[in-house]
Amino acid sequence: TILTCGTGSFAEDNTALTEKFLRAGTSSNPKGGVASIGTATWNTHTLFNNIVDMGLYDGLFAKQLGTAGAALANGKLALFSAYPSNPYNWVSAFTQWNNLMGDPATHLWTDTPNILWVTYPSEIPFGTNFIDVSVQNQNGTPTENAMVTLLKSNDEIFMNGFTNSVGNITFDLNSSSEGIVAVTVTKQNYKPYEGSFSITMASKLVNVDHEQEIEIHNDDDGVLSSGETVGLSIPLENLGSENVTGISATLSTTSPLVTLSNETVVYGTLNVGQTQFGDDFILSLAPSAIHREDLGLRLHITDDSSFPSNEWDAIIHLDVDGSLLIIHGNGYMEPGATNTFSITLQNIGTEPAMGVFGELIHLGTYIEISDNYGSWGDILPMGSTTSDAFIITAGNDILNGTIVPIGLHIQSTEGYDRTEYYQLQIGTVSEIDPLGPDQYGYYIYDSGDTGYDLAPIYDWIEIDPGYGGPGTDLNLSDNGNGNYSTSSAYIDLPFTFKFYGVDYDEITVNSNGWIALGHSEMESFRNYSIPGAGGPSPMVAAFWDDLKTSSGGDVFGYADPDDEFVIIEWSDMRTYYANSVETFQIILYNNPAQPFGDGEIKIQYNEFNNTSSGNYSNYTPTHGAYSTIGTENHLGNDGLEYTFDDKYPTAAMELDDETAIFITTQPPTALPSPSLSYNPGTFDFIISLNETASSNLILSNIGEAGSVLSYAISETYPLPFVNPGGGPD
Repeated sequence: TILTCGTGSFAEDNTALTEKFLRAGTSSNPKGGVASIGTATWNTHTLFNNIVDMGLYDGLFAKQLGTAGAALANGKLALFSAYPSNPYNWVSAFTQWNNLMGDPATHLWTDTPNILWVTYPSEIPFGTNFIDVSVQNQNGTPTENAMVTLLKSNDEIFMNGFTNSVGNITFDLNSSSEGIVAVTVTKQNYKPYEGSFSITMASKLVNVDHEQEIEIHNDDDGVLSSGETVGLSIPLENLGSENVTGISATLSTTSPLVTLSNETVVYGTLNVGQTQFGDDFILSLAPSAIHREDLGLRLHITDDSSFPSNEWDAIIHLDVDGSLLIIHGNGYMEPGATNTFSITLQNIGTEPAMGVFGELIHLGTYIEISDNYGSWGDILPMGSTTSDAFIITAGNDILNGTIVPIGLHIQSTEGYDRTEYYQLQIGTVSEIDPLGPDQYGYYIYDSGDTGYDLAPIYDWIEIDPGYGGPGTDLNLSDNGNGNYSTSSAYIDLPFTFKFYGVDYDEITVNSNGWIALGHSEMESFRNYSIPGAGGPSPMVAAFWDDLKTSSGGDVFGYADPDDEFVIIEWSDMRTYYANSVETFQIILYNNPAQPFGDGEIKIQYNEFNNTSSGNYSNYTPTHGAYSTIGTENHLGNDGLEYTFDDKYPTAAMELDDETAIFITTQPPTALPSPSLSYNPGTFDFIISLNETASSNLILSNIGEAGSVLSYAISETYPLPFVNPGGGPD
């Protein structure tokens, strides 16, 4: 990548640096890169170049996008994420100026490439309608999500797909001629595999005649339906140039819903070009088979030849008519409530589902189901029916917005048996709920989440010696905008601190309002969205902004003598853009939290001024995205963003002076809800001159057991000398 000024303009220069990088060397001795990304103009700025460049590598490494084109797209998206308002069209300009020379589909390695071991038949007889491909790594471990591509000349065969969890993929084939089929297998950080197999003609060649319909023999319609036992007469064709004798075929299945009998049928002799239907294979299909069920049928064909014997194989595709019931709609209820729910089932199959009944099953602790059985009666194809009522109670400790998947075991009197999932949302996320969890399991509670026992209470611990604190000056000196003499300090922790599952005994403290777990050489002063392209990984952004130590600002550290906690305080710092005062602190606790033993973090804001809006109207522009607050893991692909660019998610309270947030992997526990009752509702007093009167007001908490009611009493009354009437007559 060449994202900087002076890289050559497409409009003014014969060859830009991106082109030179690609063209280096000669055709017989190439020295250039497979791809080059650079800026196609003379005048650029690091403000925008850097986030595009960081976004490129974030795409390749954190997001594992894999190709040069996808990496460039991610860089441009990172630019837009950093400056979503497109100030003075800078985002538009740098999106156009940064270009890729080379094939955008070029796969880029981000690690030492592994070797793919790919197995498949070296040749298959003409008429075979499938091929199995298996992919493993060099250690013999199945390789999932490897892309396999088949190509036969003139695109007669051109298909691709991805291997499953055991490294296998089966392709359906339909070839009109013999020939070579190229096989290409690719996967990120694996050396591409190239090979081929042959589709071959032979004098003796028998397979299923795919131009003929398989005959289904039953009592009525010639259609295979769930719960039926049928006879299958499969047509075989002699595709070769010799008559073939002693032909027999054996049918097999991989489906537990299929039972076969008379699985071997003798066809005898097939003359050249002849098609013949055989006797019936007997197939019994379970009543629980659904519409379009995959039966996993394969036919193995042999003749009476020897040394070697002839063998041919085919996949047998059969359409299954049956019912297929799906849940239509989702549910909603509030925490602590008991609701009745009726669930609608829709039949998207081709057969009616008769006598449908079901059971709700939930093994977790979020909800309690007191009436878990329901019935729907008969549901016709493409019809829908609503059940009688289920009764569900939601717990109080569940986080608002949680989606609880509840298993619905659906059965019918005719043998249908399948489980679908009913999605039940508990409550609606609001500002008084914690943020999260992220993929790892972190939550962020703020001091406004008073309904949760993990909500932090602002309780400033002063460590700045200038205000009487015991902290140690970290001697950071930063004038802002990347002008610093010492921007980071390294602190050995007195205890092991686990963060996103990784143990650390050192932190990097930066003047710009963040700490990195472990040792980081980064000096990131421009803030970006997290998790994302910019900044160190892992990090805790307490107030990531372009900060300076001038005007009395400083950063201090303090370790509790009993090794209970470590405090980092940014005291009287100033923002570079607005010169606003910022005082805040991070507290790392030696208190491993459930479920994985990760450390807990409290961030407190003594003086909070989110003012860095930036200036983009002139050259050179000044970065401004207010502050970034949140967490990011060591891979840069997981974390929680509490705020960025002065925008807060729904669950985040807008921060201010004397507020706090608490970062933990402990799941939320909602406190019991209080409810106020008071008696009497009104007071009536008739008071003579110089007399007093009193009455009792009884306040009661009639809320849930264990709840605590906080209250305040104040009095208001009309001023005696305020006359709301008109003026003098």
